[in-house]
Amino acid sequence: MTEELTIEISRMSGVYRFRRSDGQHFFMIQGGDRGNAVLFAGSSSDRPPREGIVEFDASILDKIAAAKRWMLAYPDHP
Repeated sequence: MTEELTIEISRMSGVYRFRRSDGQHFFMIQGGDRGNAVLFAGSSSDRPPREGIVEFDASILDKIAAAKRWMLAYPDHP
């Protein structure tokens, strides 16, 4: 049986940090006036991103919900 993954969220000046219950880290940076955001995996905003996952454009109104779907589907990394 696979345990259900959960996500913790914290926000600091346009940067959202996420941690999946399995320990995988993600962060999302919002792009200011353009209304876009980019989700990254395996890093934090304090260090260069290891891997960009997806960019959300301004037409995606609930970027947190969209990011959660991507994070839950994202494969585990060692």
